[in-house]
Amino acid sequence: MWISKASKGLGIGSERLRALHPRLITCDISGYGDEGQFFGLKAYDLLVQAESGLVAVNGAPGEWGRIGVSICDISAGMNALIGIQQALLLREKNRAGFKLEGIFVWFSCRTDERALFTSTLRR
Repeated sequence: MWISKASKGLGIGSERLRALHPRLITCDISGYGDEGQFFGLKAYDLLVQAESGLVAVNGAPGEWGRIGVSICDISAGMNALIGIQQALLLREKNRAGFKLEGIFVWFSCRTDERALFTSTLRR
């Protein structure tokens, strides 16, 4: 996952790439969003597991602990893929690219909600 500042600094940020290639589909995932008190913080799988409450319900006896696999990383990637696939289908209809944005914390562990992806398909 590219760090947003790094890609923009290299001149390959999502906005720039989409300006050069209007049919391009980009997917930007930030740890905690683009604003607010947690803006700029990195989101690690274990941290997100703890913040979302997953470690408390992982089924292991005794003290809480990390789920054995990086479930939040995996889930974030899967939900990004779903959004990208939807954008590909839409692009076939309207010939336009899309910018997808997701917040890692919401993207990864909020599997109980329909709006996993902040549904910001932007032309």
